[in-house]
Amino acid sequence: MATAKRAPDLAVKPWLLLALYCVGLLLFWPLARNLWYLPAGLRLGLLWIAPRRLWLCLMLVEIATLLALSLARGYDPGQIDLWLTLLLPWPCYALAVSVLRPAQSDLGLSAPLVMARLLASCLLGALLLAPWLARFHPQSTANGDLIAGSFEFMLGDMIGGLMLAPAIVLLARRGIASTAQRAALRDIAAYLLPVLLGAAALTILAPHMAPIVFLLSFGPLLFLAFRHGCSGAALALPCVGVTLEIGHSLGLDLALPAMQLALVAIGFGSLMLGAAISALRESHWLLAERNRELLHKNETLHELATELRAMAQQLTRLQEQGQRELAAEMHDELGQSITAVATRAALAERSCDDPATRHSLHALREQIRALHDSLHRALRQLRPLVLDNYGLRRALAEGPLRELAEDAGLDYRTHFHGDIDGLDEDTTTAIYRICQEAVTNCVRHARAHLFILDLSVQRVHSGQWLWVELELADDGDGDRGAGKPSSGSGLGLASIHSRVLALGGDYRYEPGPGGTRHHVLIHRPATDEAPR
Repeated sequence: MATAKRAPDLAVKPWLLLALYCVGLLLFWPLARNLWYLPAGLRLGLLWIAPRRLWLCLMLVEIATLLALSLARGYDPGQIDLWLTLLLPWPCYALAVSVLRPAQSDLGLSAPLVMARLLASCLLGALLLAPWLARFHPQSTANGDLIAGSFEFMLGDMIGGLMLAPAIVLLARRGIASTAQRAALRDIAAYLLPVLLGAAALTILAPHMAPIVFLLSFGPLLFLAFRHGCSGAALALPCVGVTLEIGHSLGLDLALPAMQLALVAIGFGSLMLGAAISALRESHWLLAERNRELLHKNETLHELATELRAMAQQLTRLQEQGQRELAAEMHDELGQSITAVATRAALAERSCDDPATRHSLHALREQIRALHDSLHRALRQLRPLVLDNYGLRRALAEGPLRELAEDAGLDYRTHFHGDIDGLDEDTTTAIYRICQEAVTNCVRHARAHLFILDLSVQRVHSGQWLWVELELADDGDGDRGAGKPSSGSGLGLASIHSRVLALGGDYRYEPGPGGTRHHVLIHRPATDEAPR
């Protein structure tokens, strides 16, 4: 659903704003000169920041105040020209602002588009009003040349708008006490005012050089716009205008039309440059803030990943410990029971004379032997004694994995590089279990003839870290897509992947018509802990 445009929030009460407008007109109307017309800037600034519901009240305050000032100057209230010059300015500028002012909730001048709209409102309002002032203003010097008179009034209104409107909007949005405004005023006092005073001194010594000297003094405007953005340009322009007005009042030949054009050009340029700089700095600040947020989130995710990895390692340790205890319990209890049953069956067979009964007892002994072999294989799956007694290298090269592969008709080959038995217990157990899963999958599913195990352990970073690389390959007919195993790719591959992730490593599974390849990379801190 479309929402209505929200009116801007005013920092002052409406009645106080009307009073301030009246006071501003009383102060600036007597300062109206050929160089500028400051009430035009005051009018534009208030139209820009005030909600439309106050526009009629502001117009009535302006007409009443200027009428009182005109009567005090001796103007005849019966002249139609006087009433036209009092009534026309406000509608012209109100029309310009109505057309160009953006959404009321976004009136800040740090956006170049908003600054451009404000300056375009200043230009449009001056263009709409200038012909009427050239024709009807009591002090018009057009003398029949309507174009020249219109150009003169337009420049005066535009300079007045450049001097006051941006500063009014800026101060209404941020206030004079903000850090940016204070910094801009300090640099204006440090850089711009000395340059302007120097220009004034040079014009006194060489009056004929006054236009060139004052044009050169505009340089600090660009510097302040670049250094402080729209704040520097908006607050520095009135200082330049005051200096030029003082020089003109002292009778210096400032080539007024050329000086007005230069001031308009430099004013437009510095204000747009300041707005662009402010927008750029604000975008950099927002980007830095976003980067800080992302960094914080990344740190949080890293901490969570570290915690999850530690939990996974702890669960793996508990699982291995449970399997070790279960294997010991089964060996002590179930193994002894099976041995006792086998012994009694053998004794019964030897003492029995009935051939049928002896045959049944012999068959029972064979079943007990098969049960004992199954128990032995289950115990090796739970926790192979060779891993605890002889270490990882011999467990992989000579232990149950070789027996499993050779029983299935596989050519089982192993290659080792580095200090294999120097790995910590977690890594040792994980490597053995990964190899166990790979050999089991190959025997059950790959229909292979060759299985190659290549394990390398290298010390890096001055021996502080271990780089473990494990590659398992066969010549079977792999049937899954390459990459990391998915959740539905089998318990064996999922177990390999989870064990590698628990150690912070990387696992790559690459099946193909020429065989299956498991590639594991693990980067672990070196430790003197020996596997138990």
